[in-house]
This record gives sequence, structure tokens and C-alpha cells, in this order.
Amino acid sequence: MNNNDLNTPDSLRPPKRLLFLVPIMLLLIGGITYYVVQDAQHKIVEFQAVNVAEIVARQAAASRSVYASQVAGKLAKEGTGPHVDSANNKGYVPIPAQFLKLVGREASAKSDNLYRYRPISKWNLEPTQGLSNEFQKWGWQKLEVQDQANPGGPIAWQPVWRFETINGVNTLLYLRADPASGESCVACHNSLEQTPEIIERRRASGVPANKEWKLNQLMGAIQVEIPLDKVGVIVSTQTRQTLLWIMAVLGVALFFATWFVVSDFSRARRIMQLSWMVSHDPTTGFYNNRAVGPMIERLMADAKEHARQHALLYLHVVGLDATGAGESLLKSIAKTLRAGVRPNVTIVRLHALHFALLIPNSSPSAAESAGENILRTIRSLRPATLPSTSPFGANIGIVMVRPNTESADSALKAAERACQTAEKEGINRINLA
Repeated sequence: MNNNDLNTPDSLRPPKRLLFLVPIMLLLIGGITYYVVQDAQHKIVEFQAVNVAEIVARQAAASRSVYASQVAGKLAKEGTGPHVDSANNKGYVPIPAQFLKLVGREASAKSDNLYRYRPISKWNLEPTQGLSNEFQKWGWQKLEVQDQANPGGPIAWQPVWRFETINGVNTLLYLRADPASGESCVACHNSLEQTPEIIERRRASGVPANKEWKLNQLMGAIQVEIPLDKVGVIVSTQTRQTLLWIMAVLGVALFFATWFVVSDFSRARRIMQLSWMVSHDPTTGFYNNRAVGPMIERLMADAKEHARQHALLYLHVVGLDATGAGESLLKSIAKTLRAGVRPNVTIVRLHALHFALLIPNSSPSAAESAGENILRTIRSLRPATLPSTSPFGANIGIVMVRPNTESADSALKAAERACQTAEKEGINRINLA
């Protein structure tokens, strides 16, 4: 994503002489409408599927927690309690993970295949609940990154998910952490990890043995699968019915076709304007500060996944009033910046005369070189009306986004501090943090 070829809402204009192009436009609008409606409904279905998966995972975790405290915990106090091999031990009940697997199996069967869920763990106490496929291994690694060595309290776990085609069906695969929520769970699992059977299982699967948990650490996870085929059939039917209705109305009244087309363009333009206004700065056309966080987070994810680094430049233009007479010059600076950076560089206007530039896959020296070019460009735009004694230029702070970068907010603040350090040294300075 970059700023070099941004389309503003004003670029969406209805074509001329529509009256002479109505037959062609009917076919064109039919195809575009079908694609847009289908694509929008597909995205809505995926969004809702993620919400449903979150609800299912939370309810499953809640049922496991209640079972562990109210059932297994009570029986443990009475001398029996949970046991991995409860079927062969009279008076014992399944451990919470096994209970959750049984509930998940029953719930999945009763849901008419709308969803399925099951507990999994790298530290499985039952062979059927280990990491058995690529998604589970990928998702578990994402959750392990969030784990803490000494949690001071519950960890703010972020679930992971992706969509895959399974047996020809687009399916949501969702994984939420199911951490150690009680001291009894911790004690039980820690003791079981010392048994010969579990130690041998860890050795056979290449997992370190003798694991010891602390409260709130990652112990397991809940996987939710939601096939989208049934909902997709409904969506496709609605899409076709909507399209046929639109085409029938336009076919009966060609005279009104132009009005329908213009109306559609106007509506699309309003939607585009709203979307554009949310994420863009109207003066420069750059992305605004609402968009910078997710962009940095994507660079952080890429840095972790591919073990590489990216550059984040914080630019402050000095000597220019961002309002009034200075607005035209600000637009000139924006236009020059857009033309002067590589196509893969993203520019964000944070506020007033403060900008952020995201340079993917960059070394510190390359980032400094890019910064020097930007400073030269801005100096060349000095207004002729500006007194010679008035400062004009910019300062740049640079930080590198690496696999160990803590957060998008901390990276941006570090870049801003680096820029402030550069400003203390004068003008047209660069400081690499």
C-alpha cells in the first residue's frame, strides 16, 4: 500500500452521454453490480463468521472453566476428581480438556455442521488433542508469542484466524488461547508432566519435557471451524435475485436507466467519500493518523515472519503555516514527496506539519539516504516570499521496525522523539534512533 497513485472520491465521475450507451451500460452495470454485491456480502459473511467463532470459543472456555472449578474441583476435594484415563478409573471424571472435547463434539453434531470446535495443545495430555495440522502449528506459534514468563495477571490474548479451502469449502479456522485459569489446573498439569507416559510423549513429538506452568500462561487453545458453504448458497441466491430485479426494472424502463446509473454512481461516490475521509487527509491526499497504526503493525508482523527490518521516518516540516496561505505550499510539498519516494513507500500525514514515512525492507543507511533526499526536496521548495532570516526546512527522526519492536505506538513515539532530538541540533537534521 502506498500513496503514489491515490484515487480521491472526486475521481469517481459518471460517464457522459449515458443515454446513447444504455444497452451497453445495462450489461456493464449488471456485471459490476453482481461482483460488488457478491464481494461485499462475502466479506460480511467472513466478518460475521469471525464474530460467531469468538462467541463459540468464549462459551467453550467458560464451560471448561465451570467444569474445572465446580465439578472436577469438587470431586478432587472428595478424594477422586479428574483423571486422563477416567474411563478405567471408577469414581473419576475426564480432565477439563477431555470434557471440552466431548462437549465440542456434541455441540458440533447438534449445530447441523454450522460450526465445530475442539481443544488443542502443544502440551496435550491426550494424543488426539495435539497439534495435528499446519494451521494449528501456525496458530499456536502466534499465541506463544503473546505468552509471558511471569504473568502479573490475565494476559490480553489476541485470537488468530485465517480462511482456508477445506474439501472445496471456504472455511474459517479460528484459534483462541485457553490459558491456565486456576491453581488447580496448574498443579494438575505440572504433576502430569512429570509422569513417564507424558515425558515419553514429549520426547517422541520433539517437545521439551518437564514443562512447569504458572497461572495465566498458555496451556491450551480452542479451535473453531466455521464452513461458509451454507451461508454462501443463501448469499448467492440473494445476489442473483437482486441482480435480476435490477435488470428487470432497467429493462422495462430504459428511459430511467440513466437516472439509475447516475444514482448508483452518486451512491458509490458517497460511500467512497466516507471511506476516503476516514483514512485520508483531505489536504494532501495522504493517509491520516487513523491508518498509521495498522500499517506499522503489518510491518511488525512481516519483520517477525521474515526476520527483516523496515524503516519508520518521522518528518516535521519547519517554517510553514499549515493553514491559510501555507496550505498551497503544503500541497506542493505533498506532491513533491509523493513523486520523490519509491512506489512502495507509504506517506502518512499525522497532524499539521508532521508526517510519517514507512519504507519496507530497508536498512538504516538506506533510510538515512532517503531522508537526505527528502530534506533536499523540501529545502528546494522554500517560498520566495519567506524572509531570508526565517527558518525553512525539516527534521527527520528514524527508527527501524524489527522483529522485537514492542508495538506500533511505541515505534511511532520513538520516531517522534528521534525527530525532536534532531530539532535540538538545528534544522534539516536527521537522527537515527
